[in-house]
Amino acid sequence: MQFTEDKSRSRMTLRSAVPKTEQKPERKQPVQELPYIKYFGNIYYFTDSIDCAIYCDKILSQVDKTPGNTIIGFDMEWPFNFQTGSGKTALIQLSSTIYDCYLFHVTEFKKLPKALTELLSHSNVRLVGVNIKNDIHKLSRDFPGINSTAMLNNCIDLRTQANITLNCKQNWSMAKLVNHFLRMQINKDKRVRNSKWNVVPLNNAQKLYAAIDAYVRITLVEMGDKTKVFQYNYENNTVDICINIPFYDSVEELTYILIKRHDLPIYVDKDLIQKLSDFSLQCNLDYYDNSTTELINHSKLNAAEVEDIIKDWERLMREETADYGEKGCASDEELFATAYHKLVHSPALETMLQLEYMYAQTVRQRVNDKDQQIKSLSETQTDEMNKAVDRLEEDMTEAEINEIAARHFDDQTLLQVKLTSELETIKEAQRREYREWVMQMLEQNQANSSLPTPKNSPLAPVPPGPIRETKEDRRKILQSVVLEESFTIHLGSQLKQMHNIRILSADVMDFCAVNDNEQISDTTPQLLQTALGLYSNDLCGLVLMTDSVIGSRLTKDFTEICQRSTEFHFPHIDDQLEIISNTAKKYQMESCNNRNSSSKHLQPGDVYITRHSNLSQVHIIFHMVSDDSLRANDINSRHPVVLGLRNILKTACSNDITSLTIPLLLQYEMTEEMTVTWCAKRAELVFKCVKGFMIEMASWGGSDLKNLQFLLPQGISSDVFQSLTGMLPSIFKVSNPLILKSSSIVK
Repeated sequence: MQFTEDKSRSRMTLRSAVPKTEQKPERKQPVQELPYIKYFGNIYYFTDSIDCAIYCDKILSQVDKTPGNTIIGFDMEWPFNFQTGSGKTALIQLSSTIYDCYLFHVTEFKKLPKALTELLSHSNVRLVGVNIKNDIHKLSRDFPGINSTAMLNNCIDLRTQANITLNCKQNWSMAKLVNHFLRMQINKDKRVRNSKWNVVPLNNAQKLYAAIDAYVRITLVEMGDKTKVFQYNYENNTVDICINIPFYDSVEELTYILIKRHDLPIYVDKDLIQKLSDFSLQCNLDYYDNSTTELINHSKLNAAEVEDIIKDWERLMREETADYGEKGCASDEELFATAYHKLVHSPALETMLQLEYMYAQTVRQRVNDKDQQIKSLSETQTDEMNKAVDRLEEDMTEAEINEIAARHFDDQTLLQVKLTSELETIKEAQRREYREWVMQMLEQNQANSSLPTPKNSPLAPVPPGPIRETKEDRRKILQSVVLEESFTIHLGSQLKQMHNIRILSADVMDFCAVNDNEQISDTTPQLLQTALGLYSNDLCGLVLMTDSVIGSRLTKDFTEICQRSTEFHFPHIDDQLEIISNTAKKYQMESCNNRNSSSKHLQPGDVYITRHSNLSQVHIIFHMVSDDSLRANDINSRHPVVLGLRNILKTACSNDITSLTIPLLLQYEMTEEMTVTWCAKRAELVFKCVKGFMIEMASWGGSDLKNLQFLLPQGISSDVFQSLTGMLPSIFKVSNPLILKSSSIVK
């Protein structure tokens, strides 16, 4: 369709892009199958009258500079109630171009800013809308001082123009106009359409809804500018056809279509081709000139946006083009990671582990001293408080006891802060010295193949002390005899993938804690596997069940293990948990409409990740939030925690985590309700779900999960353990070895 100036009416008329002779009924695509209109332009939202006036002045200045009339899409929103009827106008939407939409939230204005009223009644402004006259009348009733007469004289109702174009009398709505002329549909969500438009501020859904309403009005006008009418006179006949601009089709093909359609003689083809070519060329030039002028004017009004575009192009040129890329060196973290990876796969590995062990011994001693001092202070304060309570009826008052309790609390807090600060200072010093020593060792090793000896090197000969076995050590040895069984399975019917599965009964903290034996002065081999796989494609992960509060319950025990040695590669555990906590709070604020708004904590099935280099067997910890619903016997594959396992497997597959430990029963301790039937049902659920996730994982790409460990609670009976291991071959396809007996060998 097209807007043209009709001198006899001095109004804009709407012309169809299809000739009237061709406006025949045809089968159209159902409305529900049409694509939705999307808006990618700028949305400017104002709730203050001063800001509203400032931007209206900018639009007015552009209107004064533009020759001719300026088309502005116009719409309004207001709250509606079936009992009280229509409320006061709450929002005015204006769209002068397809790139910008201005939302003026006027619900709290007693009267409209003068700049806004001048813009709406400007002689060169043409407001375009649907049923726009009723909107103007309502606006004049809600806000005094509006020149409604000027607005009514300068408005364009798209319904009237559509009826003139199609030569019909139909009660058009904006949705029907978009369906018919743009072959698209507007998302008229009733939850947004009937929402509280008088509430400040609007949410993002309301802003987008309002912007699209104004955008489609100006889009219909823009579409009209893209059609031109070509006329060809032959004898007493005139041939009219509307052409979409810019025109890229074949002029020759269109010529012969016109000749056949209008029964023109064939010898007019050359003349028709020449005139049609000249017409399309001139229309294309005018179209591109107008488009370029509009872009330039838009850029002049938005100088800041032009600067942002220039910066984006500059950034893209640096990032994507080698010639213009910055010749920057690697960061300190990247250099240290490279140096560590080279040295850990060299003869320097033993020296590095010895130094780490020496640092860990120092930290563990400080932690033990800290715990001992706090314990001693607590015992002293307890004795003092007990004596004070015993003297309550003699010479001690309740106020004095409260003063003692307050003093005890202050002393405890002061001591903990003091000792924690000293411990953190030691860790930071160790971290700095260790990283400097690694870089120095790499340089000297590359220079003369010699390894520098660290200060207070553990390589100095130290006579080993006698190893004495205590009752505690004997108890740990007995408990360390864990129940375990391994399987090799195949997944897939054609492209088979092999995985190793291990079922074991152990304490989950055994995968994290480093065994500390003060009687052994030599380096511990427990961190060997962690060190070798730290910067590799074979990372180890562990699923740690926790509650909804970050830093409590199992997380607290896990944090204490992490704090018993220095973290040389990643942020300390407290820093990681603080970042996670802040991120969770931000996420909960943004998604409060989709989640339980009354909850201030994480929900079951949520997962957060911490990275570590000072644990015995794992690099990555998946902290999965759970609740008491896991104790029930009727959970299914749609339980949030089970779906959380799927997210964990997907993350592991995408980030080179090839070994993963999962609690098979989703519990770490045996309780009374965990009967044999309960354990079998829970294990079957986890087995089948994990199998499905692993099959799905094959299509995700990334690394294969080579080793999968199912962890059972420590202390589980051997009978239950055997029944659960016997269940696995019925769910997974186990690779059975071929046993060849000696008696069957043919000599």
